[in-house]
Amino acid sequence: MINKCNLFTLEDFLLANKPKKLTEIDYVHAVYKLADLPIDLFFCFTKLLIPEIRIIEGSIFLDEYFDLDTYKLYLSEGKSSSEIQLWMNLIEITGVFEGVKENEAVRIAHTIIEAWNLKLQKAVDNEKGMGKARVIHDQENGEVFVTIDCA
Repeated sequence: MINKCNLFTLEDFLLANKPKKLTEIDYVHAVYKLADLPIDLFFCFTKLLIPEIRIIEGSIFLDEYFDLDTYKLYLSEGKSSSEIQLWMNLIEITGVFEGVKENEAVRIAHTIIEAWNLKLQKAVDNEKGMGKARVIHDQENGEVFVTIDCA
């Protein structure tokens, strides 16, 4: 199947190259070369999977999304640190990958939280209550999110 960039799917790539035993890395190489993608895209993917984090008053935040003024505003509105942590770390996967099928968004989200939880374990020694990445799947609206909330 050809997508909107006239590129092939992984399945099509593997079928077209049978009987060679190619890998997903071979697929990444082929797409990168054919689509002439900027290397920055791959650095952004690594940041999505392995983000920098910061700890503020016992809560974990994705560094790229943290804004001190927003944090202070939420505190002044009476929101708890755990509530702020959940909302400030919330990323809509169905928004980032616009047009993705819902079940594929769920798979992407689970991959992301698996990576985040490994990062969190290493970064904060998984102190009780510090936080855990999780998927939020709003089936009614077909939306999929990832976030960090209190463990």
